Amino acid sequence: MNNNIIEEINKWLTENDFTQKQFAEKLGVSDSLIGAILKGQRRITTQRITQIANIMGKTVSELKGKRTIEEQGYMLQLRGHATSRKSKIDVQNIVLAIQDCERLKIKD
Repeated sequence: MNNNIIEEINKWLTENDFTQKQFAEKLGVSDSLIGAILKGQRRITTQRITQIANIMGKTVSELKGKRTIEEQGYMLQLRGHATSRKSKIDVQNIVLAIQDCERLKIKD
């Protein structure tokens, strides 16, 4: 997931003539953190993905560059705990999709 986001950020920075430092300031983090994220050395948190998407004027789904959850055919029963890494990522994807929907509803 991070590779798609990193590609989208780099593309956006180039298209909008932004430096990493300017982007870091807009995001409210150090430019060294942005550098580490863009090199794939730091994991991007769910909250940070949402902030980045907002700055770039995109939905989280657009930023991730993947199909929507519905297109992927996810099925999740909300019982028990998400214990595996994959199940935790699936839950994060669902949360991000819900946040996208809520954000789109607010814009309308």
